[in-house]
Parts: sequence; structure tokens; C-alpha cells
Amino acid sequence: MLTHKFSQLSAIILLWSLVALAQESPKPAAPPPIKSTAPEPAAPNPETPAAKPEAAAAAVPAGAPVITIKNMCGGPQVDVGSTSSQECATTISKEQFEQLINAVVPKARRTEMPNNMKQNMARQLGQLLVMVHAAEQRGLEKDPEVQQRLKIQRDSALAQALNVKLQEDATPSDAEIDKYYKDNPSAFEEVTLQRLFIPKAVASKPVDGTTEKAAAEKLHARAVAGEDFDKLQKAAYVGNANPQAAPNTQMGGRRRGGLPPDQETAVFALKQGGVSELYDTPGGYTVYKLIGKRTVPLAETKDEISRKLQQQKFKDAMTALTGSAPITLNEAYFGKEEAMPVMPGMGSMPMNVRRMPDQPPSAATPAPPATPKKPVKPKTQTPPPPPQ
Repeated sequence: MLTHKFSQLSAIILLWSLVALAQESPKPAAPPPIKSTAPEPAAPNPETPAAKPEAAAAAVPAGAPVITIKNMCGGPQVDVGSTSSQECATTISKEQFEQLINAVVPKARRTEMPNNMKQNMARQLGQLLVMVHAAEQRGLEKDPEVQQRLKIQRDSALAQALNVKLQEDATPSDAEIDKYYKDNPSAFEEVTLQRLFIPKAVASKPVDGTTEKAAAEKLHARAVAGEDFDKLQKAAYVGNANPQAAPNTQMGGRRRGGLPPDQETAVFALKQGGVSELYDTPGGYTVYKLIGKRTVPLAETKDEISRKLQQQKFKDAMTALTGSAPITLNEAYFGKEEAMPVMPGMGSMPMNVRRMPDQPPSAATPAPPATPKKPVKPKTQTPPPPPQ
């Protein structure tokens, strides 16, 4: 959801970035408050459709106040917007508010912002400026710790700006996309498949494995003989201990990487109308039938290639950047480097580190002994659905 995407923006980025923006950015001459001299608008005609929020917002002049903070004027650095000593209020113009949005919201997401999110940002900005004003009046910006935090905020903003710039610079050209497409033809092979899934018995209703496999082999032989997969799929679920609807046999298009590795090569090698061998999986037996094969056109996969190349170029740029400036810690001060402490509920790895599935535990850290488990009485289970 888009609202969820911007929740951290208003709660974190706004609180960190806008303070620095309001205090450190060069401030233009404050425009005088704009007071409308137009007559009161007439009551809307119920038959006239209301203007869309986007259209109404676009019609507001750039210098018109869009946020008004009453009873806040005087004191240091109150020219974040414009002030009026007569009414003792601080106002933020449409132009100033949109400059703040542009500073903290990525370009690709600005047009997606719902109106209620802008309202939420505006109210949080107003509350933020009230607190900033009160802090300045108390001289808190002179506190050494506060000054250090402001410096960290500035450094964080610069690092984030570099991150965005590197991502923009990593955008691949059309020539790079075209070259990748031509150099990796197998990545764009696509097969259209039907799948016959023959479920195994559940734990509560064990059967002889040999008998079960023999029944699956009979269905496989009928599939090889050309029998309809939908008919065979229904037959596979007849007499199931936990009756349920037979799954759809139509898989649609699958590209490399979309099937289990031990099945993919053989399935892609099938000819049109060909039927695969019988695959034994934990949940049941699987048989594929190849309906068609094609090469996905560049036009359909251009965006996918662009994202892939951009991610790789960005990763390479970050690796080169961080690798060019090795970081060492003074062991006499910090002590010998060790693993990050485990936070409760966060597992055995730091939040930003995951051990790859095929990576064994470190030899320096012996695996804890397995805790014996009490035997659990089998419960009636529903046969697992076929793998997607």
C-alpha cells in the first residue's frame, strides 16, 4: 500500500531531514502573507461535480499560504516561511511546502502521493516547526550534543543523496539492455506447461509406498499415451483421505528459474506435446506436459533487464567506493572485533546479515546440541498443494 510506503517518510525522514533543511538551507526572502480579496465563493451547485483534489491544488498560487501556524512569531529563525506580526502567525507557502516534499520524496513517488498523506505531512511539519521554534527560544541549538546530532543529520543526508545519485547513474542505456538480451538468450526462453500433481497420503493415513508409487506410474503412463491432463488430475484426487478440489493443471508460461532445479533442464528440453518423467517430491508426484515454447521479446522484458542491470551496476559502484577506503579499528580501544550481539527475537544473525542456506556454521562457533523433542501424535493433515 502506498500509505504504508510513506509512513516512515513522515515519521522519520521528515523529522530528520526537515530540521536540517529549515535551519541550514539558504532561505529566500520571505514573501508577505497573501490575503485573499476575492468575495466569498457561492455555495456549490449540488448538480455540479466537485473538482478533483489534484486540479484544485494546481489552481492554488505558488505564493499562497498552505500551512498556517498561529501564535508563533518572533524569536530566532522564525523565517522558515513568512511571518505576520499583526496576526502573530507563521505561514508556509505552496511553493515552500512543495520544495520540502521534493527534498524528501523520491521523484518516482511524488505523483503517487495520496491527498491524505500530504495533509499528514503538512500537520507533522507544522508540529515539527512549533517544537523547533520552542527549542531555539530555549537556546538548545547551542548544546554541544545537539550540534553533534545536527552534524550527523547533515552527513546522513549527504550519504543518502550520494546513494540516490549512484542509483541514477546506474541506469543502463538502451545499448546495454540490448546487449544483455542478446548475450543471454537462454534467460528469455519460456515454456507453457500443464502439470499433473498426484498427492501422497497424509501422515494420518499411511499407505504402502510401493503401492502409492505404482498408482502414480499408471497415471504417468496414461499421460504419456496422450490422455487429457484435466481428466487425469481429477482421477489423481479420487479417494483422497482428505477430499479437496483438484488443482488447475494450467501453469502458464515459465522461464528458467521458475521450476525446481532438478526438473528444469529436462522440462525445457521437451518438444511440443512432450511429457516429462515422473518426479518424486515430498508432497506428491509431478508430471509436466509442454504445450508451447517461445523466446520472450525484448519489448516485454526491457524493464526487467533494466532493473537487473541497474541493481548490479549500483552494487558494483558501492563495492568500488567502499573498497577504495578500507576501515580498520584500533583494537587497543575497541577490543577484538566480534559478532554483533543478538537482539531478543532477532535470531542468531544481525538484522542486516543473513547466512546463505548452503553456508555451514563457522568452525569457531560449534553448533549447539540438538534438543530432543517429545514424540507428537500425528494429526490429520490436508495434502499439501502442488508446488507453484
